[in-house]
Amino acid sequence: MKPVAESFSTVIIGQWNPNIFKPDWVQKHLANNENDSVEIAFPIGDPSLPPRIHLGDVLIFPSQGKLDIKAQNPTKENLTSTTTVAKKCLELLAHTPISALGINVGFTGSSDDAESIIKLFSFDDAALIDSNTFKFQGAEVKRAFKLDDCILNLRITYNITDIKVDFNFHFDSKDTADAIHKIVNPSAEALYNMASDFLKNTYDLDIEGTEDE
Repeated sequence: MKPVAESFSTVIIGQWNPNIFKPDWVQKHLANNENDSVEIAFPIGDPSLPPRIHLGDVLIFPSQGKLDIKAQNPTKENLTSTTTVAKKCLELLAHTPISALGINVGFTGSSDDAESIIKLFSFDDAALIDSNTFKFQGAEVKRAFKLDDCILNLRITYNITDIKVDFNFHFDSKDTADAIHKIVNPSAEALYNMASDFLKNTYDLDIEGTEDE
C-alpha cells in the first residue's frame, strides 16, 4: 500500500478567521526558524476556496469553518508536522470556538494485490443486477469504531483497478485547550502506527517504505 499525500492531514473544525493567516504572521508564529520560507497561492476561478499556504513540510488551508493542515509528502514524520502546526495555531488563537478535530491518513494500492479487501465487495445482490446494463464502476464501504478517546471512521473504496483505505480519527472538542490535549494524546505517530497495524492485522497489507523504519 502506498501513502496518499492529500490524505495525510490534521483538520480542526471551528470558527476561524482566515484573514489572520498572512505570510508575515505565519512566518513569525508558525515557522520553525526565520529561514523557513512562506509561500501563498490563491485559488483561480473559485473565490470561495481557501488560499494555500506552503510552510516547510506542510500546506495550510485556512477557511471560516475549518483549518486544514496537510502534509506535503505522506510520511509519519510529516503527519506529526501537521499536528505541530495545528497545536501552535490552537495555542496562539486560544479564543477560537472549536467543536472537533480529525487526524487523517490514507493509503492506496492495486486491487490485484488486495484480495482480502476485494472480498468485502461481494454483495448479495450482485447476481440479480444485469451487468450488461449496469456496468460496475466502483463501491464504497464505511464503518465507524469507538476507541478509548475518539471515533475511527474507516472508508474503503474500490474502483475496479485500485483500492483506497482512509482512516479518520475524529475527536469531539469543547474548546482549544481540550483540542490541544487531544492533538498530542495520542500522538500522530501513534495513530499512524494504529492505522498501519490495522491494515496488517486485518487485511495482511503492508505500507511501502515502513519495513526498514
